[in-house]
Amino acid sequence: MKFTYSYIEYKKDVFEKFLKPCLNTISDKIDIISRPNIKPSKFFNQVQRESKHRYIIFSHEDITFSSNILEQIEKSINENSNFGVLCIVGKNDVN
Repeated sequence: MKFTYSYIEYKKDVFEKFLKPCLNTISDKIDIISRPNIKPSKFFNQVQRESKHRYIIFSHEDITFSSNILEQIEKSINENSNFGVLCIVGKNDVN
């Protein structure tokens, strides 16, 4: 399964601290689409048109995730095949 990962670029320092290190762990398994300071609805539509993949991950720049995130998403898709949108929300031990 291949994914498109997308996020809106707001604050480079936030991206560098949080999302970038995580993306580096999965960059060989995803395509990335990002745009600076764009309305979320416009961005959402652009990404849907541009993505070559069926599954698109939208996130903010201030998130982190484990290196097995794609495997966890695939597992959720396989266990819940009749879905429109999957949403992942959570926090770690530090909050």
